Amino acid sequence: MSAIAERRRRRTLIMFLITMLVLGAVPALGYVGVNAVLNSTGGRSADDGNLLVQRFPDTPAALYVTVDEAGVLASATVFVLAPVGVGGSIISVPVNADVGFSPQARQSLQDVYAEGGLESTVLQVESLLLVTMSYSAEANVQQAAGFLVPFEPYAVDLATDVVGTSADGTDDSIPAGVSNLDAAGAAKVLTYGAGVAAEGTRTANIEALWTALAVSVGAGNPVDQARAVATNSTVDSTVVSGSVVSGSVVSGSPTTATQQRPDDFEQFVERLFSAAVQTRGLSTAELEGDQNPSGVDVVEVDRAEVVYVFASIAPGSMSTPDVGPRLRIEAPAGYDVAVKETLRVLLFLKANVVSVDSTGERQADTVFYVPNDADRVRVQTADVIFDEVRFGEPV
Repeated sequence: MSAIAERRRRRTLIMFLITMLVLGAVPALGYVGVNAVLNSTGGRSADDGNLLVQRFPDTPAALYVTVDEAGVLASATVFVLAPVGVGGSIISVPVNADVGFSPQARQSLQDVYAEGGLESTVLQVESLLLVTMSYSAEANVQQAAGFLVPFEPYAVDLATDVVGTSADGTDDSIPAGVSNLDAAGAAKVLTYGAGVAAEGTRTANIEALWTALAVSVGAGNPVDQARAVATNSTVDSTVVSGSVVSGSVVSGSPTTATQQRPDDFEQFVERLFSAAVQTRGLSTAELEGDQNPSGVDVVEVDRAEVVYVFASIAPGSMSTPDVGPRLRIEAPAGYDVAVKETLRVLLFLKANVVSVDSTGERQADTVFYVPNDADRVRVQTADVIFDEVRFGEPV
């Protein structure tokens, strides 16, 4: 017998023995499987198999929109209440942000408001930002001025002229540069030029106004702060404090607080301005050419930055629309770009990032906190994206 024939006979014998072993194991495996199902408490015990859950603070968000004299949507702003119940963050959203999400369906928030009013706009903002809006309000020029009265005057550094004409026909434009504005002038910044002036320049002016408001609010009114805190209930929650400062997100370590949601938008605003607030805008990109064949005035909001911002300041209001897991990211300070790139990958993989903490410790590798071996096997494939990964035990 040749060496090749002998090798073939030996391999055939080995495969036969392996096959017999597998067939012999089937009854035993079947018994184990059936026994496991019969003795499982998963369908009977509500507590069995529960995984560790990260509890987040109640960080409600509100949408505040203004319209010009013609009823055109002029500004859209998201307010987020801080976990402690007073103060928080102000995020300006461009009114020409695209909410169609495809070249063939480009549509701005202004278009949405024109067709469906505030209710439709709230739904589209929630879809755009992945944040649930618990409160909403709309205001015309006069109502916006009343909203801004408590903290006038405002030292606003305008990027461009705010062009406008008063009711009697006189020019009441506000020049570019620093201007000290009363509430009426500040309301003009929020409303004038909507649908006429380039929205990019209007957005810069609106962001400048909210920055001026944050300065005017300062540390807030101690009397209002005491009253707001006094209305809190005894419902405990784990709190991760967060704020947005000068365009970067800063998150703190968990603490414990008690709070009750505001009854309405007015109470929400009272609490918001009872302590310091911070403001920022959102990065956008022009949509032109094949990406915008209809040529409408829309910009694309950076989705990774959106998640980075709101998962840092409003983890209690983040939505989970995709089929992937709900995730929390912890990273050291100063790694904003790396975190955003990580978010881009996770969003592409249909993950739902609901919390970002930028105060973690530096790690040599990416660390996954995964509760069981089966999920760890699946997560291990992520080392193609994140280089070396290791697992830590959830605590």
